[in-house]
This record gives sequence, structure tokens and C-alpha cells, in this order.
Amino acid sequence: MPDDPLRGTLSLRGRLLALAVALACLAALALGAFLRPDPRGIGTHRQLGLSACQFQARTGIPCPTCGVTTSFAHLAHGQVILSLYVQPLGTVLGAACILAFWVALSMAITGQPSPRRLRGFFSTRLLIAAMALVMLAWTWKILIRVAGVDGSG
Repeated sequence: MPDDPLRGTLSLRGRLLALAVALACLAALALGAFLRPDPRGIGTHRQLGLSACQFQARTGIPCPTCGVTTSFAHLAHGQVILSLYVQPLGTVLGAACILAFWVALSMAITGQPSPRRLRGFFSTRLLIAAMALVMLAWTWKILIRVAGVDGSG
């Protein structure tokens, strides 16, 4: 049965998709909780078998995503201030993952589509704001890295 816009309910397929999104978000959060945040403020991703950041190795400055995994892990451990300090972008992505988990789980359980407030959320303004956030977070990461006050250790 397809989604019924008159009744405002999701089809079984829509509910299963929402459940898959919720489970993917939960898996990412569980992985973040499993990881031990690197006290240097970068490098937590190495626990996943990934290589070191080549951008930083070649330029001496962190890349735009340096510290995101560490920040995400801090957030998953409930260390919000450390998460924000290490890499604000990781905190925002983690918070978005938490929000997406709860919204998707609610959709899967109730069959109700996403809340009206979230509809139309994705726009050009959001894209510009996201790009600005990435640039600001990267600038912050460079500043604390160069100053030698990156991380919690």
C-alpha cells in the first residue's frame, strides 16, 4: 500500500526505510561510544583501521574533517564540551545523528511522516549554513592545532 497523503501514514516500505535509517544512526552512535577518543584531538579514526590524514601529513595543517571522529566519540561518551572543543563539526554531525535516530524511530513505530517542522528543512540556506559551519570548524581546528592546545591530553 503506498503512502496515503490524506491519512498521513507511511506504507510498510516507508516504515521499513525509517527503521533502517534509525538503525544506521544507532550503529554510528554505538560505534562512537565504542571508540576511545584520542587525547591528541585527532586520530581516533585509526582505531577503525583507517590511515592517518594525508592532508595534514603533507601540509602540516589539519584537513576540514580532522577531529570529527574524535569529536563524535566524545559526544557519544557524553563529553559535549570536549566534543565541541575538539571539532565543532563532529558535535553538529553527532547531534544530527541523534535527532535523525529519534525522528526515524518515531516514524517507523507510529507510521506518521516526519514532523511538519522538518519538512522543507533542506534548502539552499541550509547548504550555505553547512558550508559556513565546515569553514568555521576547520578554522577553529587549525587555530587550536597550531597553538598546540588541540585535544584533551
